[in-house]
Amino acid sequence: MERLATFRAVVFWTVLLFLGLATSISPISIKGSKLYDENGTQFFVKGVQYIYAETGVNTIRVLGADSTKKHKDCMDAFAREGIYIWLELAIIPDYWIDRLEPKWTLPMYNNWTSTVDEFAGYDNLLAFTVASATMDNTTEGSLSAPYVKAATRDMKAFRNARGYRQIPISYAAFDDQPQLSFSGKYLACGDDEDTIEMLGVESYALCEKTTMESGLSNIHNSFQHYNMPIIFTSAGCIEDPEGKRDFSDVSAMFNSSFQDTFSGAIVYQWSQYGANNWGLVEYFNEAQTGTPTALSDYMVVSTIFSIVNPTGTAMFSYQPTEAAPACPTSNSASAWVVNPSQSLPTIAGLNIKTVTRRTSILSSTTESSTTQTSTTEPASETSSTGSVSSPPNDEARAGSSMSRGSLIGAVVGSVIGGLALIAFAAWFFIRKRGAETLQKPDEGNDSEKTLKTELAGLPVAPRHELPEIRQNDNDYDPASTISYLPPYDLPRGPNEVGELSSTGISEALSIPVHEMPPMNHLLEHG
Repeated sequence: MERLATFRAVVFWTVLLFLGLATSISPISIKGSKLYDENGTQFFVKGVQYIYAETGVNTIRVLGADSTKKHKDCMDAFAREGIYIWLELAIIPDYWIDRLEPKWTLPMYNNWTSTVDEFAGYDNLLAFTVASATMDNTTEGSLSAPYVKAATRDMKAFRNARGYRQIPISYAAFDDQPQLSFSGKYLACGDDEDTIEMLGVESYALCEKTTMESGLSNIHNSFQHYNMPIIFTSAGCIEDPEGKRDFSDVSAMFNSSFQDTFSGAIVYQWSQYGANNWGLVEYFNEAQTGTPTALSDYMVVSTIFSIVNPTGTAMFSYQPTEAAPACPTSNSASAWVVNPSQSLPTIAGLNIKTVTRRTSILSSTTESSTTQTSTTEPASETSSTGSVSSPPNDEARAGSSMSRGSLIGAVVGSVIGGLALIAFAAWFFIRKRGAETLQKPDEGNDSEKTLKTELAGLPVAPRHELPEIRQNDNDYDPASTISYLPPYDLPRGPNEVGELSSTGISEALSIPVHEMPPMNHLLEHG
């Protein structure tokens, strides 16, 4: 009976491993001006400002999340549906970079880095955004640019010091010219440690066919040679608030002639809000809870995303030739009054060198960990200003991603092969011992000793350890799993072994995917 129980335990853990692999989602990395998954397939964003998989999207844009709450359930639910999250770091006005009164302060830094700590462990976290539409076609708006760049510098430095993967740091700009061109150049030029890694373009005015074609061509020409991905972060022509949208501009953004520069689009917006008619669904209470009703725009977007399937360029055949643009010069006639050589703002008392690497960074989807040595508390006002080294370049990051993916594949393959051999050995041994039992009588204790001696040479699957007890906030792993067995023997019950049916395995190991929660549920409850 014990041998049969051992064999079934091996089968159980093999099934568990396969189920874990089935829910995995590949992190996205940057190579040149393109996005790639770990298989080297180019990734194109098909997104909406909060939506779920039935529309055919692979990305949602979330305009802020409360880092004091836990978001594991939401992030895991999105990962099971193959959905990535593009997250804005500032959730309330106190932590925004204000267009008219820009600032970059220690409370803002601490709030943003707590959000990075909360979400960086998830493989389906696509990017962080430091600011949206801060720079406009006014002199005042252009003056916020150095603060956006300073925030970018410190978020990249914090990410690298913590040992997180190279999650892109981005900015989302209005498509107003010439400010779009000026702001894009300014945030992408100069030292690598100061520059954004992905640029979002918010475009609502590409309505008429001729305007749409010329507008997209102008944006394409402006960023054609940039060394970073360009994505439309808010798309869907809004011409008549009372009318319906056909989203032809969204379809055009995936045109093959633009794929060398554009990496997808995110539709604005998920639900009806206030007096506008721009939502894809509608809730029937002010809190926007419960089951929403799909509107006609929902079906239009679903149809478009099911039709547009850009193939892109495989990573192995793509050799980036794009380069960072030159910094724009001050031009008062165009309302751009930023001196490109001026020093960026710094936070008094902030020393990035005191930030230490995160311990036990676990992925919710691969359950792999990177063990580091120490953690750090939020920055205090008693340390001095410092600097950090620049991160690896885009090609090195992409290559690292491929190497990691290949390594994971090799390890997983070895584990599966080992488990299969153990299962076969257990099965063969059981059959052999059964045949011997039928051929000769029980010899008592001597037979039992012989059995133990023979079993001693068989490989044993490693015991899964319980997760470490949380010592402080920095040790907390938002993506830690709970699917561990206790490291002690359980008491025997009246029935030593029960039949392990496929239905029982499914019920024991599977968590049903419910419909996605509404936006306020994501922000308030995680």
